[in-house]
Amino acid sequence: ICIWDAETGDLYGELVGHEKWVSSVRFSKGGKHILSASEDGKVKIWSIDNETCLMTFEIHSGPVNSAEFGNDEKWVLSASDDKTIKVWDTTTGEVIQTLTGHEDVVSYAEFSRDEKYILSSSWNTTIKVWDVESGNLIRTYEGHTLAVSTARFSNDGTFIISASWDHNVRLWNFTKRLEAY
Repeated sequence: ICIWDAETGDLYGELVGHEKWVSSVRFSKGGKHILSASEDGKVKIWSIDNETCLMTFEIHSGPVNSAEFGNDEKWVLSASDDKTIKVWDTTTGEVIQTLTGHEDVVSYAEFSRDEKYILSSSWNTTIKVWDVESGNLIRTYEGHTLAVSTARFSNDGTFIISASWDHNVRLWNFTKRLEAY
């Protein structure tokens, strides 16, 4: 992973450690850490200051497609080809939850801003919303005809937007569907 100086275009540093291609990178909210996910099945937390790997999560049995920090960096969320979503505790390195229910590759997962929900998208054409506290599946959205590459909560948490290989972008009303929950 190369870190570039945006003003000068110079290489600031390199983070070396994944054994296969890197599928996802994210800055922490404070900008001091980078989270990376890879086809090697690993998720890593890196220090930008000293270019070292601080923690490696190795529990997925397939490539990891996305990884996200929680709001306070205590949690990490990962989505994998192994059809699971995992929530990790960054203080212990332990898996807190494994969410199963997608029938194919999980392409992306993210926390809602209030960290009450997890949103996931899959190659099985579905989008799912999970309750963080219980780990229970609370909603499945269907309508795409091919793999869903990503789904994101709107900034205010009232909508979900999804993009699919079927060449469609769909907007879903999350709060209206949640009223039945």
